[in-house]
Amino acid sequence: MIDNQIAVAHSGNRVSIMKDAMQQGIYTGLINSGSIEEPGTAVFVSSNVKRGNYNEIAKDVIQSGVDLIFCGGEDFLLPEGTKGKHSESGKRKDGLNLTEWAKSNGYKVIYTKEELFKTSFDEKKILGVFSARSTFNDRTEEELKAKGLPNFNPTAPTVAEMTKFALEFLSRKGQFFLVVEEEGSDNFGNRNNANGKLEALSNADEAIGFAIDFIEENPNTLLVTTSDSEAGGMEVIGYEIENISENNPLPERDANGSPIDGREGTGTLPFISAPDKNGNRFPFAISWSCYGDVSGGIVARAHGLHSEKMKGKIDNTDIYRFMYLGLFGKWLE
Repeated sequence: MIDNQIAVAHSGNRVSIMKDAMQQGIYTGLINSGSIEEPGTAVFVSSNVKRGNYNEIAKDVIQSGVDLIFCGGEDFLLPEGTKGKHSESGKRKDGLNLTEWAKSNGYKVIYTKEELFKTSFDEKKILGVFSARSTFNDRTEEELKAKGLPNFNPTAPTVAEMTKFALEFLSRKGQFFLVVEEEGSDNFGNRNNANGKLEALSNADEAIGFAIDFIEENPNTLLVTTSDSEAGGMEVIGYEIENISENNPLPERDANGSPIDGREGTGTLPFISAPDKNGNRFPFAISWSCYGDVSGGIVARAHGLHSEKMKGKIDNTDIYRFMYLGLFGKWLE
């Protein structure tokens, strides 16, 4: 928003590209392994002066009319004092029960991986609420071990499982626009949890694989992948660590003071790579530069229809142009 008004897009319209698509009869989906108000997906249907206005943003997303919404964040869908499937008590002060609103407005509401796998692709609209907040536990390895918690909640589907379902669900309806975010690849990095970050990246990689497989069968589809930061400043290190081997614990810090993570946190046994083409596996570690988001090599890639236009260095506003081209067949100068 600019001066409390929605900015005018390259299309000339004062709406987001997803709302533009919805107005033109394109089916839509939003998937986030984090909470419903996460801006990476919510921004496509919600504009707000403050990122922390979670209740307002959650309401915008639910009432947007998007055909498929998969996320966490049940806390922000229920009134204070109302217990949900995952939430001990809702956090809404306006008394609005957004899951009941969704049901009364044509959404099938589901809460677990098991329920997702049993859901028909023929449903009109679907809302999946898979956790009270995020579907993962973004804490350090040491904190999770002390509390007996996994990286990802086992009752929630992975972002790959959500994506696979969404591709089938939306493509059966017609032309579609799907936005997917693996928030765990950001949040685990921000907490310097290498084990969680690698699991999140693996989930995202599997989701991208499903999208590529879909494009092989449906070449009139564009896939665009982007990142928002180098969360935690993650680097992979191997031979730089003296005497690194599968059975030797890593040092807690590099010579410059950077923490070094292994399989179970700082100063533990190293990770072991998958076999290379010769069957060799190698020990490696993860080094961190900081907590939080940092700037760096923000990578964008494309596959499928019009993907040849994404090459070399691009401006971030070009991502809008790529999406617009894929949806409406027009490149905006």
